[in-house]
Amino acid sequence: LRDTMVRAVLPNGYCGLPEKQVCSAVPSPCLSCPFFKTTPSFLPIHIRQRDDSMREIDLARKDGRERAVEAHTQTVERLDIIIEGLNKTMSDGSEA
Repeated sequence: LRDTMVRAVLPNGYCGLPEKQVCSAVPSPCLSCPFFKTTPSFLPIHIRQRDDSMREIDLARKDGRERAVEAHTQTVERLDIIIEGLNKTMSDGSEA
């Protein structure tokens, strides 16, 4: 199985999409993609990305940009799940 997968390194994890499949999220990886993989070594990047999204939510609210608020809120929710999972992995002492 490992031989049939291309593991592209992303800024915040790895893409495990099989080589012959096409990604519709290019150029920005989708945090909810089932092929997205990450490890605790990327935790600081996820936390920084979440903090950036929180700031964007505040700015969008001030400007009345509700669609931007919704988009960044979804990003924060996905990052919360990822961060929680990585923190659990680290506290369990297991690999992601």
